[in-house]
Amino acid sequence: MTGTNVRMQIRYTQSAGEMQEEGVSTVSGKFSKSGNDVFLRYKETVEGVYGTVLNRICVKDGCVEMRRSGGIQSEMRFLAQEQTPFVHRSEVGELSFEVLTRELAFSEEEGGFSLRLCYALFAGGAPVSENTVQIDGTWAE
Repeated sequence: MTGTNVRMQIRYTQSAGEMQEEGVSTVSGKFSKSGNDVFLRYKETVEGVYGTVLNRICVKDGCVEMRRSGGIQSEMRFLAQEQTPFVHRSEVGELSFEVLTRELAFSEEEGGFSLRLCYALFAGGAPVSENTVQIDGTWAE
């Protein structure tokens, strides 16, 4: 991977009815830019999934695209106040979902960057969960 080394803290919440799950992890990855487009890459281990998952995120023109490969494969597209479909593939099979992006915010500062996604997850038009992902990155040495 080329780009600037970054240390990312990833926080998430997922609410589905009475159930709420929260988590935080810290990973190393890469940050790069091409014009106004921003690219993030990092690997993670996902509980219950065999192997490592490679996450590639592109932030451009008010849109965030997230591609996952490895133990999980999916391509998600987040556009403010829009609902977009995606397919989630893993060793247990393939599932179709939609995401309705409620909030999308990216900022870059001298010491790093911040990405926030708030979205609703749907399956077959029925609500599944409300989700928030916050990625805060600092430049690594």
